[in-house]
Amino acid sequence: MQVGDIEHRESSLIAQLNQQGTPELVARAPDQGISHWNGEDRITILLLGADLSAADGSSRTDTIMLVNIDPRTKSASIMSIPRDVKVVIPGYGIDKINAAFALGDYNKVQGGGAGLMIRTIEANFGIPIHAFVQIDFNGFVQMIDTVGGIYVDVPYPIMDNTYPAENFNFQRIYFPAGWQHLDGEEALIYARTRHQDGDTSRSARQQQVLLALRDQHLNTDLITQLPKLITDFGDTVRTDISVTDAIKLAQLGLEIPRDNITQIPVGEALYEDIGDNGVFYLGVYWTEMEALLSDFVGYRVSSPGAAYMDPDYGARILVINGTDNQGLAGRVGTVLEYNGFWRISVDTAEDVGNYDRSSVIDIEGNLGTSALVSELISVGHDTITFGDEAQTTAREGGYRDYDIVVILGNDAWDPAGDAWTLEDYTREQQEEDIGPESTPSPIEGGE
Repeated sequence: MQVGDIEHRESSLIAQLNQQGTPELVARAPDQGISHWNGEDRITILLLGADLSAADGSSRTDTIMLVNIDPRTKSASIMSIPRDVKVVIPGYGIDKINAAFALGDYNKVQGGGAGLMIRTIEANFGIPIHAFVQIDFNGFVQMIDTVGGIYVDVPYPIMDNTYPAENFNFQRIYFPAGWQHLDGEEALIYARTRHQDGDTSRSARQQQVLLALRDQHLNTDLITQLPKLITDFGDTVRTDISVTDAIKLAQLGLEIPRDNITQIPVGEALYEDIGDNGVFYLGVYWTEMEALLSDFVGYRVSSPGAAYMDPDYGARILVINGTDNQGLAGRVGTVLEYNGFWRISVDTAEDVGNYDRSSVIDIEGNLGTSALVSELISVGHDTITFGDEAQTTAREGGYRDYDIVVILGNDAWDPAGDAWTLEDYTREQQEEDIGPESTPSPIEGGE
């Protein structure tokens, strides 16, 4: 299913930590979209494996994988992001990264679940996503069966007594160690099970399945069948890659030797983090993550996520509604409070309707907090003013009693448009985590 262009954050500035560990704003490197891909530049593609079968209409993604391809050197890198990684979701707040897909899909934001996931990855990890491919479970099974199954070397016996089954039941699954042939259903179970060894091991299995699928593709010469296959899978696959570029990328994949494909484990950059609400997260050691991301994309990466994680929740924040949308400041203030800020005031501008762009006025110079606030209202970091300009604005506007002033413009996100909030999502996850899915994800030894 071909989809339109995904909106990316157009901010020309991003927050990052400098060598002294202090947040600062720097110029964002220009993004390269897949529509401009010339077959020579490196690109990063997001692969999503989604469960779209939830009875309440919501969806989940068990697979969040990034593939970076360098046509010049005929090489590629693969990196998985475990679903429990703690990030800031633009327009919503801090939660597990897979919440971005669920919220984006259910609330029908621009680009759906994939669109919000792309903006979340870019906002936290600081690397551009040029294209995405999303496949649901039925499509995954069909794809594996189409190539005649795959061969995998199971590294150790895997048993799961509580693998999800239909009608909220469980089934016992078992894979002995050693080489074996898997059909589509078996490959799906192998890629999804996690109760024995956690999310990072599951991520490694998913990469193993992807590479096995590539190897099988080499053996069956599917290039000539790609146009028909793309049509056949149309109801189970979503992507913003054109058919022409898909065929070019598939051909390029055949030219990359297996030894030139690098799997980058992220386990060393993660740690177990139990939130105040008792929810299990995987926190990020951002210095280590930036090094891994730099290896992944081939240039030095500074991740904005490093700047968000130590905000001043006691900051005095004034939210001013500069739009004709009545009550917007109150709704945004409630979102800020849900995300931990507790000194929130709201007001309405005298000249409502004259603010096309929002602004975040950082009066006290806490850029980490201001950057987080800008993400919570889903506007770019270049809406932040600080230093002398912020001080002048504070004097002229009479804002000296506040640390941060947010003036909402027409680009601000309105929580009222959401049928499912981050609070709803978190509450549902807490209820689900009473069951077997609450098994923590061991991270020792990487992926």
